[in-house]
Amino acid sequence: MADSAAFSRARQALAEMLSEWELCWLLWPASTLARQLAQAPAAWFEIPVQPGPVWAQQMQAFFLAQKQDQPLLLVLEAPHDLERLGHLQELAAPLPWLLVILLDPAGYLAPVPASGGWFQREAKEPAYAWSSWLRQFQLDFWGSFALEEPKQTAERLEAFMEGSGRRLLHLYGPTLAQPELTARSPARLLVGDSLESAFLEQLQIPDNARLLWCASQPPAGALAVHPEQAGSAAWGIHQAGFFPILAISAGCIGAALQDLLPGLPPGCLLLILEAGLCWEPGQSHLSPSRLRDLALLRQVHGLALACPADVHEAVQLTQLSYATQSPVAVRLPQAPAVLTGLSKGPAQAGRSHMLRPGHHAAILALGPMVYASLLAAEAISSWGLECQVWDMRFLKPLDREALAEAAATGHLLTVEEHCLQGGLATMVLETLSQLELSAKVHHLALPATPPIENGSPAEEFGLDADGIQKAMRKLLGLVSPESFA
Repeated sequence: MADSAAFSRARQALAEMLSEWELCWLLWPASTLARQLAQAPAAWFEIPVQPGPVWAQQMQAFFLAQKQDQPLLLVLEAPHDLERLGHLQELAAPLPWLLVILLDPAGYLAPVPASGGWFQREAKEPAYAWSSWLRQFQLDFWGSFALEEPKQTAERLEAFMEGSGRRLLHLYGPTLAQPELTARSPARLLVGDSLESAFLEQLQIPDNARLLWCASQPPAGALAVHPEQAGSAAWGIHQAGFFPILAISAGCIGAALQDLLPGLPPGCLLLILEAGLCWEPGQSHLSPSRLRDLALLRQVHGLALACPADVHEAVQLTQLSYATQSPVAVRLPQAPAVLTGLSKGPAQAGRSHMLRPGHHAAILALGPMVYASLLAAEAISSWGLECQVWDMRFLKPLDREALAEAAATGHLLTVEEHCLQGGLATMVLETLSQLELSAKVHHLALPATPPIENGSPAEEFGLDADGIQKAMRKLLGLVSPESFA
């Protein structure tokens, strides 16, 4: 908790600002400075503070008993008054006029101006509060303003006092020092045999990182967040000086998109869980968000989209995100956890990796489709054709140099566990047009319609070695070995 001198200075500064207003009903239990502001003895009252909701109920009963139609100004102080703020939502009949000033002299709450709210620096409940949370007790959030900027604060306070409705204003002091990124320590989260679960078992989290969980079964130490608040929570972690790791189910991307669209904080790691052919319990068809997660996330400003081919590459891409200032999303589908040993060197941001040379055609594969593409290319070589195989790694940004090299073969096949629209196929066609390159292009992807039924295997859509081989033979016009004698 901050030292008493900081609280004393903040109380005095706020008292001076409020002295210009006629405050008929003012409640400021933490400080006797408020008594100086009273225009008459009856203008100040203090209710004994008791734990639980009793305090708020006593305040409400007292105020309503006076039959006053003038607003009540309630000054609370962070962090020790946060519990009282939470109890306001338990009032049976909310006060018709209530103004709340949350005084935060030591910057205990990190403001998040873009979302309207704050993030609590200490890892305990309530961990964060946004406008939707505040609406639970019918308070309009009027923003966070620094006490070190008295002119701006005074102007905002004037508008706050003259506004209408029930409202809350957050006034904060100097923020705490932000820790630097420290050495990573292993964190065992989940165990399983899919690419996602095997990766989470190996995931290393920096000591100063905070894990936000927007999926089923949050592990110990993770902070559960609602999809609609995923982006705001990540910004709150960043504003508080921590490294945000946001794990979100692909099925929640649609609900979270509005909050994600403005962009994620620098260096944020976004883990896309339960992607691809993954069904929720009792779900008859594949969720549209799981089918289109990459297409939706392409719209998020400044977000790089990485699709690792195996567990080792997923770990590499995660470590890469710790070293960059750009937010990075790593997509983790429910495909089997293979350790192909494909990634010999460290992954480079925005760069693809050629796994197999060739001059007749090129297979551009994304994520777990890479290994199946290699098997298909080996089978096609028996027909006298050599196909390049590219582990694209990044959907956004797409590696233009790699695409140009692949397009030089004249035949391209894109392979992805995602719908055709908005994913790798769309990115390849858009980039070819921008580069003014021409090639014959075929695509293998999940169908957008009709809905994919529960339990449908990847093989049903040609997303296996045999299906990729057949698609490549069709692209090349190969009917029988004699055709290339």
